[in-house]
Amino acid sequence: HPRRRRRLAIPVKVGAGQDIHGWSPTLGPGSHVMDGLVERCRERDASAWRELYEAHVDFVHRVAWRLGTPDAELDDVVQDVFTIAYRRLDQFEDGRFTTWLYRICANVVSARHRHRRVWASR
Repeated sequence: HPRRRRRLAIPVKVGAGQDIHGWSPTLGPGSHVMDGLVERCRERDASAWRELYEAHVDFVHRVAWRLGTPDAELDDVVQDVFTIAYRRLDQFEDGRFTTWLYRICANVVSARHRHRRVWASR
């Protein structure tokens, strides 16, 4: 099936019970529910991974866009970030899950910028 493009709503609208980053109290970073999701994901629970993905996909999309990823590459960057996060979930330690995802996203975007510069100079 064709990939759906996610559009960003910048600035993010804050709904009832959400903070300025769009986090709900039940899935917010540092919440007990989030800790439980990460643990279930480490056990390779597919439904937990789906929940974690859905709770963070817009965040990763916004970060990639703000770091200068071209619109045509946004979906690829988001996919790369979640692929790396899934493979390295055992490396995530205490702290905010979003901070860890942000760092992965920044590294993916940086690598793509480097790759683009190398190919542009040839």
